[in-house]
Amino acid sequence: MSSIPQSKEELELAINSIFDKLMADYRTIPDELTRERNVEGNIKGTQVSVCDTVAYLIGWGKLVLKWHR
Repeated sequence: MSSIPQSKEELELAINSIFDKLMADYRTIPDELTRERNVEGNIKGTQVSVCDTVAYLIGWGKLVLKWHR
């Protein structure tokens, strides 16, 4: 499978296989560090917070649900 799902089935598999791993990682981050900008952003040389990454993923999730409807 490429890094970008090519079908509904591939998208569902990617979401289901990655979600638990992602949540386990997020749960290890202390609350007081979640707003620190120390995660590499999508644009070279930028830093984002864990909260920013969660918001980004929620936005994509909403968009996928909109497409599905």
